[in-house]
Amino acid sequence: GLSAAGGGRPALAVGVPLAASIWTYDLIAKNHAVRGALTMGACRALDVLMGAGFGHLRPALSAAVIMGGHTVGVTVLSRGEVHGTAPTTASGVAAGTALLASAVVGGTLQSGGKESRNQILALLAATAAYAGRCAPAQVRAARNPVATNALDATKAGIRAMVPLQAALTVRHGNLAAAGVLASVDLFGKLMRTRSGNRKLSES
Repeated sequence: GLSAAGGGRPALAVGVPLAASIWTYDLIAKNHAVRGALTMGACRALDVLMGAGFGHLRPALSAAVIMGGHTVGVTVLSRGEVHGTAPTTASGVAAGTALLASAVVGGTLQSGGKESRNQILALLAATAAYAGRCAPAQVRAARNPVATNALDATKAGIRAMVPLQAALTVRHGNLAAAGVLASVDLFGKLMRTRSGNRKLSES
């Protein structure tokens, strides 16, 4: 109803499948490894398309697929938070991160002229931040698939969504919005560091 109020009837073409995916995950797919991960990925992809608006679905499709793919990997790893994961699972997710980073960098930049050089540099930096944020933890989980490493890899994957979104925003030509996302990411990192230091001093 809110999507229709904001974007009219065409917005329902995304809003209804998004709502259906959310309910499907909660009621049916949540406890199933493959169906749960794919449904969660669909939720994230449709969320991106909802933000793009019905009239801009085609340009946003690649970003939606990339965000959905990353979400699938994070969801698969999250199932090992309690009892541990499998080396093949963590290795596959790490390989997926490399493929997604390549897809981001290999995408077509949607601005040119004087901004193209800065845009390329910003795209490379944001993509490197994305891969550097989650890939090391995923590799550690692949080498030693205990529950603690799976949990760390899941957390890293969730946090890596912000630099991934920044990279996709740069690719679509909005450096200002990417800068806001980068500052949010930095603020979160500072808060986590501050919280960790406080826990150490208390102990």
